[in-house]
Amino acid sequence: MISRVENYLSQENLGAYVSFNKTLFKWWENSTSASFFFASSKSKIENVPTQNGTSTSFSVNNSFKATSNLSFYLNFSQNLPSTSGNVYTYSQSNLTTGTRLKLLHNHLIVSSSLSIGTVTRYDIRFSDFVQAIKTDYDYKTFNLGVTYLFGRSKVSGNDKDISFDEKRRAQ
Repeated sequence: MISRVENYLSQENLGAYVSFNKTLFKWWENSTSASFFFASSKSKIENVPTQNGTSTSFSVNNSFKATSNLSFYLNFSQNLPSTSGNVYTYSQSNLTTGTRLKLLHNHLIVSSSLSIGTVTRYDIRFSDFVQAIKTDYDYKTFNLGVTYLFGRSKVSGNDKDISFDEKRRAQ
């Protein structure tokens, strides 16, 4: 038996990514980003028809400061339907929210988060059939974290003054 590995699908991508970060108010920070790319594909196999396609995604991340010790965040990301080669991917999204509370002079940090995701679906297209795949990532995840910072809260620098004569002698 003779076997060899070859790349049967060639793909070229051209795209752009933009992001925007802004402190809207003293208590509200926002980071928004988006990406878009165009994919050009060619297959060496006749049963694998390719399509030129596009892909677009965006995310919006917000953090809110209620007090100096309490903050919240709300993040959303979305991948729009896309085509790349012979694969068509359906829309996917993710929503995450959480809190962070600092206690005991910022030595104890309690944080929590809740994430909600969607089902991942995509079709792999061939000339005489379509393979449909659905992965159930339809999840809801809750996380709780507790962190305690031990030790001194301030680190002092080296205040030793060295004269140039002592530096030369050490060399």
